Parts: sequence; C-alpha cells; structure tokens
Amino acid sequence: MIQAWLFTFMQPFMRQHPDPFDPALAQRAIRWHLDTLFPKVEEVGFDGIFFSEHHFHGNLSASPHLYIAATAMRTKRVRLGVMGSVLPLHNPWRVAEEIGILDHLSGGRLEIGYSSGTGPLEPLVVGIPEEELRPRFDESLDIIDRAIAELKVTHHGRFWNFDALAVTPRMLQTNPPKWMTVVSEKSTRIAARRGYKVCTAFMSAKDAGQMFDAYRDEAAKVGGSTAPEQMALRRRCLVWDTDASAEALGKDVLRIGLERTGRLLKSMTERGITPLTGVAHIDKQILAMKDTAIDAPASKFAAEPDEWVVGSPETVAAKIIDQCRIAGAGHFLAYSLGSMEEAEMEHSIELWRRVIPILRSAQVPGIAAG
Repeated sequence: MIQAWLFTFMQPFMRQHPDPFDPALAQRAIRWHLDTLFPKVEEVGFDGIFFSEHHFHGNLSASPHLYIAATAMRTKRVRLGVMGSVLPLHNPWRVAEEIGILDHLSGGRLEIGYSSGTGPLEPLVVGIPEEELRPRFDESLDIIDRAIAELKVTHHGRFWNFDALAVTPRMLQTNPPKWMTVVSEKSTRIAARRGYKVCTAFMSAKDAGQMFDAYRDEAAKVGGSTAPEQMALRRRCLVWDTDASAEALGKDVLRIGLERTGRLLKSMTERGITPLTGVAHIDKQILAMKDTAIDAPASKFAAEPDEWVVGSPETVAAKIIDQCRIAGAGHFLAYSLGSMEEAEMEHSIELWRRVIPILRSAQVPGIAAG
C-alpha cells in the first residue's frame, strides 16, 4: 500500500493580484485552505496533510503549527504534521510543548517532522551562522526526543542549558511517528539510527532509492524497521482529466508560478526588503521554458524529470507506483500547487478519488538491507 499525503506551502493566489503583500490576499488564501481545501482533502481519501515551514519568502508558511491546530478543528481522520519544523530557528523545549498540545488538539493524529532547513539563508538573515545549523539541529533533536519520552528533562549543551524541566502536556500517542527531511546519505543514516521515517525530494527515484538503501542498511544495524512505510517521496503533482489537458495546464501553471515568484522578488527589492534569492534567474527560467514538456529533462523548474508527476488520474497513479517501487517508498507527498486558482485546485484534488484507491491496492516490495 502507498499512502497519499498533501504537502502544502500555503501560497497565496496571485495570478491577477498586483500586490503580494496585501493582507486581503493572505486572508483569502488562508481561509480557503482551512475552510475548503483541507476538509476536501480528507473527504477524497488522503491519508494526511504535511505543512511546510519557510520564512521571508513572501509565502504564508511561517507558522505551520498554527495551521495544524486550525486544521485539526476542521477534520476528523487525516494525520497532520510539519515536513519539517526548521529546528535551528526554534527553542527545542518550546517545540516539544507545542507538539504535546497539537497531539491533543488533533486527538492523537500528529506526525512529528524535523528539518535543518532548505539552506543557510533563512537562519543567516536572523543572525545564525551556517556553521551552527547542524550542531543546533542535532542538539534540538536530543532535547525534543527526550522531552517526548520523559517527564523531566535535564540538558547541558552548547546552545541550551536547563535542569529538571517538566515539558507538558504529555502526548496522547505513546510512540508518535517522527520524520526527517533528508537530502544526503549522512542525514539519512542519522534518521535511521534515531528510528525516524525519512522524506526526500529534488532527486530521481533511482537516486532516492540509493539513499533509502543507506537508510535500510543503517536501520538493520540497529534493529530498526526497513519497511517501505519508513520512507516517502515528495513530488510536484498535477492530476487533471486527461494526459493532454494535464500537460497543457501544467505548462501554464509553471509559467504563472515563475512569473508570480518574479513579481514577488521584484516587489521585495523595490520596497527595500531583503530577498533570499535573486530575480535574474527567475527571468531566465521563464524564457527557457517555451515549449518544454513538464516532465522532460530540459525542464528548468525541476531538478529531475521525476520531480513532476502529471497526467490523468490513472497516469498519475501509475507514475507514483513506479517511482515508489524504484525507491522502495511507502508514502507519496503531493505538492499543493499555489500557482493554480481555487477552482482548479479543487478539481485536481477531486480527481484524487480515482488515484488513491489504486495506490492503496499497490504493493511496494520490501528491499532487503545491504
């Protein structure tokens, strides 16, 4: 069985909107996601929703724990989590407290997710040097894991020092699922030793499989699970009525998404706001697209052709199953496409009713370690 998850950046709808910082735009997007999209995601059969955490990019994903709390009040079944909380930016005992509260608000549906961040820029602009990212991340993991397992936590480390803290409330789940986003063999092996599940993106299914081989090898050494349920692929995904219409809409979505990002970055620059990436490379990507197929290797939007999964429900299901079998993954996270409008996103999500049963009936054979 392959479990299907929605992964969302909570991006505002900006096709025609001239000002990306208009509060009305943010209000419209937040309310629509919470009141319409996420209940729909549960209704059509998704297993869960993962939120992203990003800062200073002009999106709406700065506080994923708040979205989990709000979504928990609007859903009953789907699992909810962050993929993942950028730990170098947070106080770990505070994260542990919020994890406990969220597990209660969701009725024990919380999935815990950790990340060191997508790069050094977000921490750097708030005064955290790049060389501190991994040490802060590792120390945070130690504290949070112990706070979940133990009532009283004492810690003396490089960044945090405290004695006999009672981190409450205690979680409803006695053995909550924990995830780590990984992009290297080193981080994959760290996750395996800790018993975390892992999720990756921005690489081919074959490369993901090789990285998951490292996970399976390390997990076997420590007596951990090597089952496909421990691993997930995350992809940009567009389901539409036919393969041809999905390809056509996907090209439009790509172009609009890049143009939206370009407008956002230019607006930030004009207002004297520090952008975390440049503007010129966005213009180059728009020019380079032209008639390029979405899933062609020449696509400038994705690092790998596997990164885009586009087509009719049956085609998308087949592509997902193929990639998950190559990688040995039992979970698939589909990107929420912020450059689509509300009606388009609702229709695409509705078509997942035909995708999810196929994924549930699929088998991903376990791959023996080493």
